[in-house]
Amino acid sequence: MVFKTGNAIPGSPAIAADGTVYFGSNDGILYALDENGALKWCFRTEGAITSSPSISSDGTVYFTSEDGYLYALYGSAPLANTPWPKFRHDLKNTGRVGGN
Repeated sequence: MVFKTGNAIPGSPAIAADGTVYFGSNDGILYALDENGALKWCFRTEGAITSSPSISSDGTVYFTSEDGYLYALYGSAPLANTPWPKFRHDLKNTGRVGGN
């Protein structure tokens, strides 16, 4: 899958349980792609998004922008239950695979 944004993507993506991939770009947009890499929706901020998004247990997607705001957007599903769905592994940021 390849998806072109308007600028660099400095952070890591987060993957929801339904396969939605969330990531931000220096173009100031948070992108949500479906499991096939097609754009589901996007949200524009007034600054670059250099942070990696985080997904809460209720599916809310949190991220920051260089415009000075913390954003909380309704997502489609909670964090994926996979070996590596986000940076630092899981909601507790254990950095471990398999719950050890």
